[in-house]
Amino acid sequence: GGLAWLAARFTSRNYARMTAALSEAPVVCAALGGLVLIVAPALFVTMAFTLILIPLVVVGLLASIFVAALGLGVLGGAAAALIGRGFRRDFSSPASAFIGTAMVGLLAYALTDAGLPGTILLLVLLACGVGAVLLTRFGWIAYQRPLG
Repeated sequence: GGLAWLAARFTSRNYARMTAALSEAPVVCAALGGLVLIVAPALFVTMAFTLILIPLVVVGLLASIFVAALGLGVLGGAAAALIGRGFRRDFSSPASAFIGTAMVGLLAYALTDAGLPGTILLLVLLACGVGAVLLTRFGWIAYQRPLG
């Protein structure tokens, strides 16, 4: 929740672009995030076999954790914006990021108690968030649908 609040507070344009990409193209975000979640662990294991690349693996794992946390924050912000529209209430971006991430955290806690189907759903949600972060290059560019 705190990372999402900081991201929305200090980089509000970037955060808005990531949230918009998740809202506009959830399937594309899920596909990209799923691909990254499948390939990244295999890449890090392969790199760890080379002794000289072990420090790079540690940096890559820390960066992956940051991207996953930011992706969950973006997912929480999109969920809070959707709920806010349902109640006809407009939250500020940092508040919606914090509230939405807390809701996603509670959902994740409840889903992990559900066993394997809950864990799979949680991984799909994580893939959506990671995909939104990477699709917009950390919010630096807005996602544009391809023509045609």
